[in-house]
Amino acid sequence: MKEALAVVVNLGGPQALTVARAVRECGVFCEVLPAAGAEEALHARAPKAVIVTGNRPDVPAEAAARLPGLGSAPCPTLQVGAGTALPVEALFGGAGRRCLATFLTVTCGCPADWSAEQFVRDAEADLRLAAAGRRVLVPVAGDGRSLAAAVLTHRALEDAMTALLPDTGLLRQNEAEELSAALTSLGVPFIRRNVETRFLYKLLGVEDPQRKKALIEEEYAATLAKEAAAAGAECLVLPTLYAEQNAPRLAPPGWEEEQILHPFKPLLPTELPALAAALELPPAIANRPPLPLYGLAVRCPGALTMERLELARAANALVEEELPRLQPAGQPLRCFAAVAKEKTAALRGSRAGYEHTLILRAVTGEDEPFAAAAELPAEALQRLVRRLTTELSGVGRVLYDLTACPPAALELE
Repeated sequence: MKEALAVVVNLGGPQALTVARAVRECGVFCEVLPAAGAEEALHARAPKAVIVTGNRPDVPAEAAARLPGLGSAPCPTLQVGAGTALPVEALFGGAGRRCLATFLTVTCGCPADWSAEQFVRDAEADLRLAAAGRRVLVPVAGDGRSLAAAVLTHRALEDAMTALLPDTGLLRQNEAEELSAALTSLGVPFIRRNVETRFLYKLLGVEDPQRKKALIEEEYAATLAKEAAAAGAECLVLPTLYAEQNAPRLAPPGWEEEQILHPFKPLLPTELPALAAALELPPAIANRPPLPLYGLAVRCPGALTMERLELARAANALVEEELPRLQPAGQPLRCFAAVAKEKTAALRGSRAGYEHTLILRAVTGEDEPFAAAAELPAEALQRLVRRLTTELSGVGRVLYDLTACPPAALELE
């Protein structure tokens, strides 16, 4: 892993990763450290630049840089955020971006050599070193990130790796077929396993969301253990990102930590598009909205049934068809549909009854889990609602979730 030339010290609050993103967009690799214990960490790392951000209600802004470990930083220090002359939002353009770039490259002497292409070269070398001649298994799920991990690992290890595509029954419409075609076209050796029956047998009727996730993780880990043994693999590659919390626990039982490789650990979520381009991934998959490992199970709050699962699959396929019309100009958009737990009253001509309710979720912003509710074009939104209620059988109502992240999580479960 590349040594961090800059360190963002977080005094609290959600802004530290946003600042780190701005630093990396200036071409300088950085990492985030909490204020607690910063003094020892800074002297151990000896960075060229320190940036202080965040909010501590008990510490005035002008005194923040004098906190233990910051005032004695072994290099120049810049403070950004509320109460300073340089707010976080100013770091992404104009004078604010120039100020940050000048501080990093001129004042501190940091070389601007951080790029997706350089990361790929470094990550390939790191993977070869970490694998140490052992065979590697790379699970591929429903997103471009896991496909990128498989492609990167193949570039590094060639035939000493195998990608595994478990068809759990929780993927989106045609997703397994599209991933299979992509792996084939990219020359990545892979195994596709239909494990739908095993996953759904465990999940059907389970109400508690944490229990659902735990069962999926348990079955996924069991699948990986079985396929790793069959392939003779002794290492597992997972696409865990920088500062990612609550990542699924997928290590096969009895495996040591050093057998689980995380080549994407240095990356922020906002750096994934550049990584996909550097690896030449198919745009149709690289640009597809990410789906958690738990798949469509988290878009069916409450007890999972086959009827609700198939409805979630069809609804999300339709939403993705409409994404080009929904996309606000110049803003990244995450948009999907979830199937509400209870049916609600509906009218079909003169017939009254109860039908499924869909919850439409749309957020903008690249710094997940911090995102704003999207202001979708009214005409495009109405068109989407009409399609959902007319083309999908049994959908009588669509609700639009306007809650930002936080206080709400992105997914409903």
